[in-house]
Amino acid sequence: MPDEEVGWPRHHVPLKPERRPAAKGLKNRYAANASIHELAEEIGRSYGFVHRTLAVASGAFWSRGVRAKPLIACPVVPNDVRRSTTGWSRRPDDPAKTPKDRELRVFIDIPSELEAALIDLPLPPWRTDDSFLATSTMERYRTDLTAIPQFEETTATLRHALTREGGGYAVLRLGNLAKELGTDNDRFLRIATSFAAEVAVPFSPFPRWPLWKDIGVKVEKDPGKSSGIGYNAFHMDLVNATLPPDFTTLLCVRPDPLGGGPSILSDAHAAAARLSEDCQALLTESAYHYGTFFDLFGVGEEYKPFPILDGSNLGKGFVRFSAKMLERSKLCPEHAEAARELADELVRGQVSFMLQPGDYLVVNQRRFLHGREALHSGQETVPVADRRLLIQLFLRAKADDGPAM
Repeated sequence: MPDEEVGWPRHHVPLKPERRPAAKGLKNRYAANASIHELAEEIGRSYGFVHRTLAVASGAFWSRGVRAKPLIACPVVPNDVRRSTTGWSRRPDDPAKTPKDRELRVFIDIPSELEAALIDLPLPPWRTDDSFLATSTMERYRTDLTAIPQFEETTATLRHALTREGGGYAVLRLGNLAKELGTDNDRFLRIATSFAAEVAVPFSPFPRWPLWKDIGVKVEKDPGKSSGIGYNAFHMDLVNATLPPDFTTLLCVRPDPLGGGPSILSDAHAAAARLSEDCQALLTESAYHYGTFFDLFGVGEEYKPFPILDGSNLGKGFVRFSAKMLERSKLCPEHAEAARELADELVRGQVSFMLQPGDYLVVNQRRFLHGREALHSGQETVPVADRRLLIQLFLRAKADDGPAM
């Protein structure tokens, strides 16, 4: 998100800005910002909704283990709203935006002609080679798909959103395909896999799991875990591996039927850049640890302890952070405080949206961290077969592509 002042939407001001307490280490960010208000109102008028306003810094915040609920959520951002290095733009022809700003798309719809061809395309089953999608499968998929009009243009847009300046995540909207084929249909999963293979090499770091791993909802699980019902704080996947996946991807099979659990993302390098030099210096020290390391493949060795920031390459590479370390890892006070300030900045810059069936979220782990707001209360009343379900696939950057930057 842009490093600029943002304000509360006019219809969501719970307190006067000067009275609302700010999290420690954060400036009061609640001054009015007419451009944000005007954009939200314009979108509301154009699309006939109120609750679909943009998620800005008025979201939840994390401060010393206390997290306020967000005042607004962003279930869906309209197709023509685009994220750029300077924020969100309403129209691609907005003269106030530079060409670079206008062309960075986050929510990517599949052209109808491409959708129709994909529905009729019988991609063969995939093969794996040591938990990686086999080269022969990727070549076959690419041969079949590049013959279809607009496939290469769509995948180029996807890669651009993930790797160009200001980017780092994208949502590929496969909802129509999911509706037509069914999310439990092998053909649909092969299509999703083929799009993933255009970004990097799909693989599973868990030898006991298939290529795609289910993330369901377990009410008895630790609420802070990915399959729990509570707030899943900002983190990168496999943070304690020497070679974490370059991309993590989540395909929505079912959202929370009760309406909770929007995804949250934040630009990790932008958050770190807002910290003081002293805080940044502490984060470059190998003083952090989190998680276990057991029976993993393709992600190197256990990294413990590790630095959160790469001191030799600030602004690039992985930001090895999980906000859960603030509660679950024994850290010295000064290093814990530095990590806490980073957590505050991540929430300050977060974006939030609700994944719908068929939405395919792809996150560049070298740029963005991800998480999830709490599911709606009452999950124990929802049948297991109806609860929120995502399936996850990891990607490794191809050797000739270099790091996923």
